[in-house]
Amino acid sequence: MIRVSGGARMLKALLSCVVVAAPLSNSGPLTAQASCRMSVPVIALASGPAGGFFADDLHAKSKGTEITIKGVDPPPATRRFVFVLDRSGSMVGKRTVPDSAETIDLNGMMRQAVEQAVSEIPSGDSIAFLAFSGEKSTQLEFASQKAAFAELPGIVAWWPGKGIHRTPLWLNIESALQMLTPHEAGDVIVVVSDGRDNESTISMEKLQADLLTAGVTMLAVLVANPYPPIPAEPGPKDFAALAEATGGAAAAANPRLANDFQLGSSLLPLDQLIPLLTRQYELDLETSPMRKPEKWELKANSTAAREKLSLLYPQYLIPCTETH
Repeated sequence: MIRVSGGARMLKALLSCVVVAAPLSNSGPLTAQASCRMSVPVIALASGPAGGFFADDLHAKSKGTEITIKGVDPPPATRRFVFVLDRSGSMVGKRTVPDSAETIDLNGMMRQAVEQAVSEIPSGDSIAFLAFSGEKSTQLEFASQKAAFAELPGIVAWWPGKGIHRTPLWLNIESALQMLTPHEAGDVIVVVSDGRDNESTISMEKLQADLLTAGVTMLAVLVANPYPPIPAEPGPKDFAALAEATGGAAAAANPRLANDFQLGSSLLPLDQLIPLLTRQYELDLETSPMRKPEKWELKANSTAAREKLSLLYPQYLIPCTETH
């Protein structure tokens, strides 16, 4: 069976509206029907024999109306990555697991997770870092994979010192998005955090819309603090949902703690997260104009394709209005 990830709340759109001619009728002159073109990132994993896929292998619709898949573009030759490292108070030092003798070294877990992710990025890609703690942050600009790896010890150990360091997680992901401006195909933000946010001046919904409008995929690495988040604040589930909302996915640096937060079924092993991108294609869609986000469906259109493909894709199309 095909596995379709219920990820994204909205969708990247590199939008252009075109006008296509409607068929001639016997009752009047030629009329015009507006349509919009958009490019949509879709991860299509081969669960059967390795190989690519074609536009004819997929079927898309929104509100019962067919969406035309005009073509499939391969993954970009190179990508840009920004790593967002959460060094707020809940993400440094050591923590003892409640009702257990186990001690979690959050610093060590952060370092190991980032080292593994960076080591899996192709050598031709560019990598930048943004580490934050409370109102303070530091950045390392884009560099080669080899150069970025050399900078890892310093950036993952960065911490501004004693004090109250709350967590503006959403705000710093937004700052990472600005580091990718102007945006390029294949841009990715990798966020390493426990998913808590208690200080951002923007909402998760606003950040989600900005990521998807820009077409930037987010990957989440959950470094789980063993203490449950405050119910009124965002936590691991929101963190994972934000990544899925962009057509990305989430992984756990500590699977057992992820299971404690009831996220185990939706998380990938950490070593599978970056490799997802080798199968991230761009679908060229043609739709009717939309004045608000619209939910859509993407499925394999045959038994053979369903047995072969596992799809991760955004669930909403960004508004696209007619131009004259």
